Parts: sequence; structure tokens; C-alpha cells
Amino acid sequence: ILIGFPKSGTSSFQRLFTMLGMETHHLYYRGKTIGQAMNECHEQGRQRLDFIPSPRRKPIGLTQTDCCVHPEASFWPQITLLEELTRQYPGSLYILNTRDPQRLLESFRTWNDYLGRIFLYTPELFPDIPGDSQALGCVRVAARRHRTGRLHFAERPQLTLLEFDIARDSVYRIGELIDLQGITEFPWVNPRGDRRSTRINHG
Repeated sequence: ILIGFPKSGTSSFQRLFTMLGMETHHLYYRGKTIGQAMNECHEQGRQRLDFIPSPRRKPIGLTQTDCCVHPEASFWPQITLLEELTRQYPGSLYILNTRDPQRLLESFRTWNDYLGRIFLYTPELFPDIPGDSQALGCVRVAARRHRTGRLHFAERPQLTLLEFDIARDSVYRIGELIDLQGITEFPWVNPRGDRRSTRINHG
């Protein structure tokens, strides 16, 4: 389960997990946003991920659970529900996918006004940031998120966390916890269609 921000390698992780034969879900599950499906499970008294039938024949990867479409469909469960998720699914592998907050800000600014939508649709993520300081707020919240994510797992050593900086770390860091099956490079994907090559060692 990825618990970092969007625009931080989520599509690339989706491709990696798919290449490894996993069942992956990115933003949507059977026509609903993952955040919406998680909320419906909670309202029905079920655990957050019960919308995914079990048992499954393949490992499951959730690469983007957040959604920022309009005020009634703006969910950030990897931030607001982290404690509940790790309590309900202590055996899962959690990946804190990180990116330099300034680079994240640049990406948000150029992605369909993502920065403006986050502030407009999910102001609770920025409780102490003035409304006219979106750039500063984004950087602060991203940096804070990285710190609180690390602290959450440091206080719960029974859980498994993999931190992956998409600009600095190699795929071999992932290989410490996941069998890469011969993949030697992280399969970078640009959601707008630009894919970088991936090397697979079949030897």
C-alpha cells in the first residue's frame, strides 16, 4: 500500500507491481474511486478494504488511494486513515513514496491545477496555512507528511515500512522486501504517456 503523495511515482509503482504479476489498483476499483469504496465499507461497519473480495490468488497492490475530483469526492486515506489502515492490516507492506517537496510543488502546479484543487476541496489538510499561501502550504504539508509517516512506523516496529525516494533510490531498495524477478531498473512512467525503458535480466 503506497502512503505517499500523488505525483511521487505512483503510476510507476503500478507498472512495477503489474510486471511482477500482482493485482494492482490505481485510483479506481470497479468504477469507484478507492477512497469512496473505503468510505462505503466504513459506513457499513466493515474494514476499509473489504471492497476487495478475498481470498485473492495474487498479491494486491494499491498504488493511489487518494482522489481530488470535487468537494464530495476528495479523499486522502493514506494520510487521514493511516492509523486505522495499519491497525486493520498490520501484515501489509507499506511504502512511503517520497519526493523533494519543491519538485512535488512544481508537478502539482502543472497537473490540471492540482495544487488549487487540493486547497479548495480538502482544506482540512492545511489547517494552519493561509489561503493565499498555497505554494508554502504544499511544501510544508509534504515535508510534514514524510516526517509523520516515518514516526508512525518507528513507533510501531511490528509493522513493515519501505521508504522510497523516487529521485534518489534504485529499484534494488524495493528488492530488499519484494522479489523483483530480474527487474534491474525502476519502470518510470509519465501518466501523460512518456515511459522510460525497463531492464529485465533473464539470466
